Amino acid sequence: MLLRCGHSSVNHSSKKYMKPELNSKRVRVLYSFPHKIGASRICYIAWQQVKGLLDAGAEVTVFPGAIHRPLPSAATVQATLARRSGLARPKQLLYSR
Repeated sequence: MLLRCGHSSVNHSSKKYMKPELNSKRVRVLYSFPHKIGASRICYIAWQQVKGLLDAGAEVTVFPGAIHRPLPSAATVQATLARRSGLARPKQLLYSR
């Protein structure tokens, strides 16, 4: 089984990353969310989406801006704007020119 690209000139068989693992029946999902996952409104919806993917049996890797509510332990989580060594990296500093 191969995933399809929109370009017919792409040699699909040469794209190793497009082939699913033969031994794995689980779907792998990379979930990127720029805000504080698990907080109110859209942040809580994102938390519910990750939980739903895990409940459905997917292997989920999450990259949120920060973590407000802990995700289930089955998810691999790496906060991208979390405090490290006492230094916070606010989005305004990262995206300013």
